[in-house]
Amino acid sequence: MDRVEAALERLAQAQARSEERLTRIEGILERTERVLAELTTQVKALSDNVGYGLEDIARVVLPGYLRYRYGIHVERLERRLFQLDGQSLDIDLYAEGTRGRERVVVLGEVKARIYGREVSQFYSTIERLKPQLGAEVVPLMFGYFIDLSAMEAAGEHILLIASYQPTTEMQSLAVQRRRSRR
Repeated sequence: MDRVEAALERLAQAQARSEERLTRIEGILERTERVLAELTTQVKALSDNVGYGLEDIARVVLPGYLRYRYGIHVERLERRLFQLDGQSLDIDLYAEGTRGRERVVVLGEVKARIYGREVSQFYSTIERLKPQLGAEVVPLMFGYFIDLSAMEAAGEHILLIASYQPTTEMQSLAVQRRRSRR
């Protein structure tokens, strides 16, 4: 009987130690969850900052690029909200302009990385908005990286512009002009 009582005592002590460890683990898990929630918030804020920075780059670079590359004249690009079927649609880049004598509306989406699924979603949005606009729509997507799947999905329907393209093409034009002056 003494051995059984001693064994039960050892078992009770082991149980107590296990419960202490479990309590410490629960505390660690709670702290980890708080840290992960804070990290998630910070990453989202960083992602938003990168996205807004890329939109700012697009607003500065694209008017000149659209004029040079496509003959589209717009003064500036801005964010625009549309109402469609009771739903609010946020368009990153909007401008009214001209191509030759024709009135056009530029609608653009900005993404750091552009894949086929984003192109398809944007194309669907554009098709739904076209009846409201009353002009030829020039859809474009602007980003740091354009995946092959995006190029395939865009086809001839959406202009895909990588952030480095306007700079590279404008530099090439400047070099050509300098050479032709010589």
